[in-house]
Amino acid sequence: MRIWLLEWKKIVSAPVVPLLMLLFIAFNLYLILTMPQDRDELALLNTLVDQYGYQIDETMLAQWKADLDEEQLLLEEETGHSLADLELAGEAEKARWFEWIVQDAYYQAAVELEQGAESIAMDEIAEGEIMKYGLSGTAAETIRQQYRALAEREREAGEAGEQNTLFFYGEVYEMHAALFQTIFRSLLNESLILIVLMTGFLLTYEFENRTAFVTYTTKRGRRLQLDKLLVSLGASLLVTTILIGSTLAAYFLRFDYSGLWHVPISSQFNSESGMTYLSWWSLSFAEYLLASIVLVYLCQLLFTAFTAVLALFIRNSYLVFLTFAIIFGAVVLLPGIVPTSSNLLFVTMFTPFTLILNPHIWWTGNGTLTIFSYYEQATILSWTIIVALASIFALKRFGKSNL
Repeated sequence: MRIWLLEWKKIVSAPVVPLLMLLFIAFNLYLILTMPQDRDELALLNTLVDQYGYQIDETMLAQWKADLDEEQLLLEEETGHSLADLELAGEAEKARWFEWIVQDAYYQAAVELEQGAESIAMDEIAEGEIMKYGLSGTAAETIRQQYRALAEREREAGEAGEQNTLFFYGEVYEMHAALFQTIFRSLLNESLILIVLMTGFLLTYEFENRTAFVTYTTKRGRRLQLDKLLVSLGASLLVTTILIGSTLAAYFLRFDYSGLWHVPISSQFNSESGMTYLSWWSLSFAEYLLASIVLVYLCQLLFTAFTAVLALFIRNSYLVFLTFAIIFGAVVLLPGIVPTSSNLLFVTMFTPFTLILNPHIWWTGNGTLTIFSYYEQATILSWTIIVALASIFALKRFGKSNL
């Protein structure tokens, strides 16, 4: 236990770690505060959900329409203007009409959903994506099969009422991208930088400070590297928790999701760039968020252990960081040199390096080359096995190698 405390002390005493963490938190706060979305408009949706519920059906729409008509008549009477001549009204009158206009826009979109919007033409999308990526042969057929499976999932979601639900209007506000693309991608990159720096620093500490010949010839000796690995795993959990906790707290303080936690993430309102974020399973927003947070932790633990393996071989923290960056880039670029007619193309996508690039499409069928329903689970499981075996090998090799 005392050894672990000493190793923790080394991490805490390194000035670059707390300084970078403060810088990253400040940057995340800047991202959140400068997001263009109007929080007052977004907060209105919570009022609608509280009043009518989030499930769209005929009864809900009838009550909503009656309330809108009544409010419209009241506004016309009180402001002396109707929608037809609203441009002639003053700023105060326009401000009073604003909330009604936003509500009506949501209502009109909800009516379209209830009346039965056209289902997504998955076959056409598949062919378009095949042409976009230049796929052929078995690779093209795999994509067609996956989009047929996604079409079946869309049918199930429609029958279960997942899609006919109120959520932030994605085509206007793009809240899914704001949270899961902008914020989560920043969190992943920031925690990754800290983890690689900390792990490389800790496992090469004795070599860089020229105490290796003293430390590794003691009774505990070479087993100290296992303690360092365990402390690095703990440190990665800590820095990830601090970054996620502080950033998401600020995000949800600025944007009110209080009435939307139980809304299915596959709501057709949650559609951006013409495509709904259709999850492979029935997940509420809260469940989707929690699953994504857990996946962030699992990815960072994998990167910690992977960095430790590099450090056991390289023994220089700067070279560890550089080597990690080179491997990261090489793995991400690897699909570009694989034949687009082979299923091997998809195999090269099953890496944690590729996984963290697009957190906004986790658990969904929105990524063509990662469209597989168990993509996230298969990636984490396979790389856990790979990294675990590599860690065992590297530790045993270090125990027998010359200093």
